[in-house]
Amino acid sequence: FVSVMIRSDTMASTGVNGNIVIWDVDYEKHIKSFNIVGAHLSTCQGISWNRSNTNLLLSCYQDGTIVLRVTVVIVNDQ
Repeated sequence: FVSVMIRSDTMASTGVNGNIVIWDVDYEKHIKSFNIVGAHLSTCQGISWNRSNTNLLLSCYQDGTIVLRVTVVIVNDQ
């Protein structure tokens, strides 16, 4: 992994393939789920949650691209 950011029970990870993976972890139920939220042709160099609005995730890529994403975790309590 190039970068991992943790926000409460949610983590974001990225690597050389350009994908950003959002992990939703329920520590009490030992459940892990994930979604690939972004794919880019260049290596993702870093990611960061916005401190004021934790639904915003900023990513930067080796080719100079910067992307701001809105992330929403949908909770299914079934």
